[in-house]
Amino acid sequence: MSTATTRNSAAAFAPHVARMAHTTSLRDDILTSGERYLTTPREPIAQAQMHFQVQGQRLTYDGPALPKWVEPTIRSLEERWAGVDGWDGYDGKPTDLRCATQLLNYLLLVLRNDSTPPLVTPLADGGLQAEWYKANVDLEIVVPANEPARYYFCDPSLGSDEASELTSDFSRLRKLVARF
Repeated sequence: MSTATTRNSAAAFAPHVARMAHTTSLRDDILTSGERYLTTPREPIAQAQMHFQVQGQRLTYDGPALPKWVEPTIRSLEERWAGVDGWDGYDGKPTDLRCATQLLNYLLLVLRNDSTPPLVTPLADGGLQAEWYKANVDLEIVVPANEPARYYFCDPSLGSDEASELTSDFSRLRKLVARF
């Protein structure tokens, strides 16, 4: 599979790839106010290749290195992918690829490179959630198929229980994820 096809198929990685700056020369020339400034040489960008299955298709990511949590998260997603109607023994809908993409994009926005990878589980409506548990503390990022994405956090030792829709301000969610 070509790199272009891979990146289009793995749209969840688009924000990460777009943020990656790279150069093919040892030095970049920058023209500013009619003067020429030379920048220092840049280190080569680490590359990564990862293979995974989605809806029976094998996808390959071949590009800039991804955060450490990505591969275990993708593996969790693969292992729990709901591929058929009634996967849960009831009326569970198959996992919606758009929900998977949206969840991965949220994770790219809130997790650090060294963050603990979440367990990804399907929802009966075709959505997904990412979950972290540690010493009775629970955090979930939920991406339902037909509702706004949200998070839930519960820490019984502090009497803390909160839920909120995901907005463009991820500062609170980043602090909560850092606890795991």
